[in-house]
Amino acid sequence: MRLHQFVNEDFLTEFKDDLDFLIRAFQKNFDEKKIDSDIKEYNRLDLRIHTYKRGMGNGFSIVLYHYLLGYPFNETKAACNEILVRQKLLIEELRKYDLDSGSKADLCDQQKISLFILYSIVNGFTDADRKQFAEGTPAGVDRCVDRLLQRYQPEREVGDNIRHPRMFKHLYNVFDATPEQRPALIKDFLANWETRIKKGYHPYMNWGRHEDPSSNFAGYWCFPAAAVVAALNIDDSTFIDDEYYPADLMREVAKQRGEPVILPPLTNSAPLPEPPEVVPVERPWPEDLQPYHRLTELICKPLPNSLRIAMRNALVDVINDEDYEVSRPDIPLHDYFACLSQAQADIELNTDYKRCVLLYVDWKDPESGLFFARQVARTHHLPAFDTDQASTVPEVLKAFSEWLDERVWDMYTPDPGCDAYMAFIAPKSDRQYYEQELTQLLGQPVSWD
Repeated sequence: MRLHQFVNEDFLTEFKDDLDFLIRAFQKNFDEKKIDSDIKEYNRLDLRIHTYKRGMGNGFSIVLYHYLLGYPFNETKAACNEILVRQKLLIEELRKYDLDSGSKADLCDQQKISLFILYSIVNGFTDADRKQFAEGTPAGVDRCVDRLLQRYQPEREVGDNIRHPRMFKHLYNVFDATPEQRPALIKDFLANWETRIKKGYHPYMNWGRHEDPSSNFAGYWCFPAAAVVAALNIDDSTFIDDEYYPADLMREVAKQRGEPVILPPLTNSAPLPEPPEVVPVERPWPEDLQPYHRLTELICKPLPNSLRIAMRNALVDVINDEDYEVSRPDIPLHDYFACLSQAQADIELNTDYKRCVLLYVDWKDPESGLFFARQVARTHHLPAFDTDQASTVPEVLKAFSEWLDERVWDMYTPDPGCDAYMAFIAPKSDRQYYEQELTQLLGQPVSWD
């Protein structure tokens, strides 16, 4: 059984029970008669899609538990085949109803994708099989996953953002490094793997679970680093014995190793999606929203005209919506910003158009804070923002503010009136205009971070 040295054998029974459950669920989720029966009973055609997705998820987990239990590698071939089969069925079903894959992130998990790549290699699958797998995995969700799968699908779209960047952004550097640089980068990444888990950077590897057999602990293995090694044919001799590197699996992968692979360099990040061509009709503003007219214009200034007017119209709709219970006629500034954030979401500014004019994040979500900071900077045509010194939202905002200051930009962080953080940015040359509007609304001078 492949267990870290600090895990006792009490986990053996737990792992076997989990695997038995997964196998039963795997078979159940591929029972077409049961699927047809459920569709008729609940009158939901999308149940087949959800069933195939669950089946894929169970298949990935079966592969993981095979590794944890030390099963022979060839016993996992059937599960890998089933993942490909169900992925193909899922794609056919989505195309049938002209749908996308819904929660695409579930299908782009770094650990699951990596495990499939590794086991497909040791079980004799071809690059054509891996290309099929890549084509069925949503692109543009995670830059690391896209770059890994680009090895097998050269024409693959590469997304702009890395999911869980504090955990994986340093691994991404390997793709564009020279073959000589790569081993040292992987070794350094592995050396910091445990530290990043302890800091809570991994989405589901919570440090301490190895002390409790009932905690759903499934190892701390660094499969993503191993998959990059396998895909790019990197020499792993200097870190083969790292505690978190799946050495036995990689010794099997090494039997297939060839020359180092050089991926074509990416010229630029993907361009911002085109805004709507049709400019919406600008609706009248409520009288009590007039004090916010100029501030809204300033904040939405970097947006193309069609999106700027769409934001204004959506803001009016939100404020007029009785469900939001906005205090009127004297609308508090924090209510205005909350409504502006909702308007941004309502027109899908961040998701469909990759733009953001107001950072608004929960107090305990530094990863979202970092994502929104990057989106705000990008919307204003600033360089890519990044920081390693940000484990809390205040730290993200502090780092972002200092980064902006170096570029002669301001960041304003109003009081949101709740357990959240918000911010917008502006060039220092325009500070007087923002100060004038905010001072009038607050009745006192404003403070810029």
